[in-house]
Amino acid sequence: MIHRTLEEYKEEVFDKLNEETKLEWLYIMSGQLCEIEEYIKENFTNKDGTIWHDDMKKIYNMINKEEL
Repeated sequence: MIHRTLEEYKEEVFDKLNEETKLEWLYIMSGQLCEIEEYIKENFTNKDGTIWHDDMKKIYNMINKEEL
């Protein structure tokens, strides 16, 4: 998978979509991220909620990273 810059993605992909498709994509991606987060929580956490598997910690942190 190629990671584009935000500007490249906007120009090459996002700007070419209609508003309904943009909303559908965002909705689908949000749902996928929630499912991944729940899977990690259910299968790779201790009773206290800490994630015990290092690779799952990395993925969980990527999902929950907030950049403003």
